[in-house]
Amino acid sequence: TDNVDAIWVEQPRRWNIAFIRRFMLTFGLVSSVFDYLTFAVLLLVLHADEAAFRTGWFVESVVSATLIVLVAGYHVFDATQAVTVNVLRSYKRAVVPMLIYGVGLWGVGLAGGYALGLGGIDLAWLGISAPMGARGFWIGAVGGMATSSIMVTAYLIHVSDVRRVEARERGAA
Repeated sequence: TDNVDAIWVEQPRRWNIAFIRRFMLTFGLVSSVFDYLTFAVLLLVLHADEAAFRTGWFVESVVSATLIVLVAGYHVFDATQAVTVNVLRSYKRAVVPMLIYGVGLWGVGLAGGYALGLGGIDLAWLGISAPMGARGFWIGAVGGMATSSIMVTAYLIHVSDVRRVEARERGAA
């Protein structure tokens, strides 16, 4: 049985057919293009038999779904840090964000991507089988962007709190 909030069953609701149509056309066409490309590579380039064809199509589906999640996460963190850094520039704060980027993007992102992607570091003690290839680099990039985004946002909160306290103290004096 479903547990639906009472507000959703009090009265009938209209579906947004225009949104559903746009969603189906956009993602349906994109998905179909990738399926046809996969079919062409499997049949025309690799000359796959039935079992290899099914396996290849399944692997392409899993890999593309994983990449979509990673790319979406990357863009969310990228947008957050971009807005936050521009706000920090209005406070004339640029050195600390630069250092945060050094740690997050270069330290976590690049080094983590290298460790996961190429297996430069033995991660078996963490239960991670490296090398992971391109997926490892993407995970490192998302981790680096997430680290940078979280740290820059925390710094913005700190700076804005300090500014608020300074303004309050100036007003009291």
